[in-house]
Amino acid sequence: MAQQIESLLHEADHWPLDALICAMGTTIGTAGSKEAFRHVDYELPLAFAGRAVRQGAKALALVSSPGASLTLPLYYNRTKGELERDIQGLGYTSLTIVRPGMIGGDRKEFRLAERLVLPVAAALRPLLPKGLWINPAERIADILVDAVIAQTQGLHRIASRDVVEYRD
Repeated sequence: MAQQIESLLHEADHWPLDALICAMGTTIGTAGSKEAFRHVDYELPLAFAGRAVRQGAKALALVSSPGASLTLPLYYNRTKGELERDIQGLGYTSLTIVRPGMIGGDRKEFRLAERLVLPVAAALRPLLPKGLWINPAERIADILVDAVIAQTQGLHRIASRDVVEYRD
């Protein structure tokens, strides 16, 4: 999969762009190693974002993680935090970073933890704080598209609790 994405990276130099949406990501387990995970979750998104801004893109909407942090010792969270930091330095006039929690929707891959947690979270929804509600994939997509269409200047962070309230 990463190789298919990399082939698009070279084509991106010839695309006239106004905006970019990046929802690329994997898990360390699926990637097979920390290095492969970093390639998919950091190197490729940063490369696409850099090329897009050089091609004229002014807006970027990025799916990240609620735990993205430069200070947490967890590799996944630190990688996401580094991507957020480095993308902010590329010069986008409008940058929206969406940090969804549990994402609801169909997946091609089997994730045991999600299979166990999602039904419980759905059943307990009335008792849980909104930040722990399931974020429908369609709603995340709506936020990303709306952000690059509006191109509102500045940095905008959308937390999981904001995703569940979007257009309610």
